[in-house]
Amino acid sequence: YDLLVAMGVFDGLYFIHIGSFFSIVLLSIMILKIYADSIEKIDDLNFEMKNTNNSLVRFVPKEIMRLLNKNSIKEIKIGDNIELKMPILSMDIRSFTNKSEKLSTQNIVGLLNEYFALLVPIVREYDGIIPKYLGDGCFVLFPKGPSYAVECAIKIQEMLKACCVNL
Repeated sequence: YDLLVAMGVFDGLYFIHIGSFFSIVLLSIMILKIYADSIEKIDDLNFEMKNTNNSLVRFVPKEIMRLLNKNSIKEIKIGDNIELKMPILSMDIRSFTNKSEKLSTQNIVGLLNEYFALLVPIVREYDGIIPKYLGDGCFVLFPKGPSYAVECAIKIQEMLKACCVNL
């Protein structure tokens, strides 16, 4: 616009308001674009944070977070602790080392996946928390008391006898 006024094509007095209007519109569009890009970056970071939290849940179960009265793993600080008395059920596959020496790596992984796929729903049914897997075994906490641990152990034994003679 300024170039056209300088060349004498337009009289600057008549079009100054239109030029200002277009300048404001263009600046507004540029600001909106920057704002939209910022919102998009925030959404990307939020998505990444949710994925990170979901990944960390595999290592720190949500139930442990609840016991610590925390909503997010980011809230846990070094030294945070809580003392609770609860039964612990420790289990593993009998003679697993001997059995696994005769199997391929793929068969071992498949066997463990099947085992834990059967075991975990029963543990959850009795409100157990698995804070740690150890190869062919795991530890299970029972915040609701020893009767839950005993009933869970009995049901796991029954399930294993019914479907998994090899375990």
